[in-house]
Amino acid sequence: MVHIQISSNRLKAFLKWEENLLLEDVMNELNEQGIVFGVDHDAVIEALSLTESDQTICVAQGEESRPRTASQIELAFTQKQTSGTLNEETQRMDYRERGGVHSVLEGDSVGLWFPGNSGTPGKGVDGERIEPDEPEGVNQSRGANIRGEPLKDGQLELFAEINGVVRMGPNGDIYVTDVLEVPSDVDLDSGNINAGGSVSIAGTVHSGFKVNAGDDIDVGGTIENASIHAGKCLFVSAGILGGDLGKVFAKEEIQVKFAQNASLTSEGNIRIEVDTNSTIKAGKSILAKDGHGRLRGGVYQARESIVAKELGSSQGVATRAYVGIDPVQLRDLHKIRNEIRRSQAKGKKLQRKRDALEAKRDAQGLTRELAAELRTCMKDQVELNQAIESKETQRAESERAIKTDQPPAIRIEHTIHAGVQIQIGDAFLQIDHTRPGGVFRLDPETEEIVSS
Repeated sequence: MVHIQISSNRLKAFLKWEENLLLEDVMNELNEQGIVFGVDHDAVIEALSLTESDQTICVAQGEESRPRTASQIELAFTQKQTSGTLNEETQRMDYRERGGVHSVLEGDSVGLWFPGNSGTPGKGVDGERIEPDEPEGVNQSRGANIRGEPLKDGQLELFAEINGVVRMGPNGDIYVTDVLEVPSDVDLDSGNINAGGSVSIAGTVHSGFKVNAGDDIDVGGTIENASIHAGKCLFVSAGILGGDLGKVFAKEEIQVKFAQNASLTSEGNIRIEVDTNSTIKAGKSILAKDGHGRLRGGVYQARESIVAKELGSSQGVATRAYVGIDPVQLRDLHKIRNEIRRSQAKGKKLQRKRDALEAKRDAQGLTRELAAELRTCMKDQVELNQAIESKETQRAESERAIKTDQPPAIRIEHTIHAGVQIQIGDAFLQIDHTRPGGVFRLDPETEEIVSS
């Protein structure tokens, strides 16, 4: 009797040796079992020559399928979050810099996409098709706000179409979103946040952490002595508590309920309900019109106006309010002036050096080495003078820009307390007694501050 067994994957057929096997019987059994592909006639003849029972030999071999492979993306950056980052200057670990969020600008390379393949079907010893195995993992593809540029072998280089952060979806797609969602606090779990687009934080930004966004930042909780930089607007549902590490900047506008001991700067408006002991600088106006509308104990600088219900405190805490000059541009102006002073000091040193070289020339004659030193010194003077002229032009433009076209004013709706100092342009007014509020302006004729 002929015994032939087919493997479970249908890729092999085995003949078990029996006495008195005949080639015709074996071939008939192969046909009976439907084994029509990959029959090895030499192996059949070899099996007939076996002399020991229970021996088996493979007499048919199918073709294995080639498995499918999933498309893959090789990122141009490390997406994995780390436990911290080594500060190269201090050689200390900064556990707030954890990575895991990769910010991109429009046009930045995100990575490479490698196409998968559909595999190659196999064939069983029964002649039937064997489908390729499914790929391991998921097919990774480009999603929203990602464009691909063709490379060789069907590969694509992937680029961001917008400013934002790179995310990997559960289905394997890679995409760029312009809003980074932080579902809880910014703390050691999240690390510092750096995003090209907007950031929405559900909780609190804890002390010492940093959040940078190319667009808006929305904080559902409080900012606690943290560094915040928004390329557009900052919205804080609760308040801002300052400290040595806390500096808050938003280019277009800041909106917050309260602040205490904080540093707030915006090139636009700053809208706040209550502040205590903060330094607030606005390129347009400081507006404390809603809620209590109280500003006390701080330094408030705005180009156009300061509006509040109450300025200062009943305890007479020193409070300073300045309008008429853009504080942000004033900071830049101070920087330019300092650069001019440093360049002028350098120019004096160069002139002393030139005087000494010329005196040496007059006393000893002009040698080749001395001539070279003089040429270098004179060249440095020319370049330095050109740089000073350029900075002087910037200074003049900045001085014109810091002043507002509209008459600046401070409007206090209810009460202004003793201890408040008001400055409009170059004029000062010290409030010595608590009094009802009013609108404080600069009289163009007397150049003194008046109220109405």
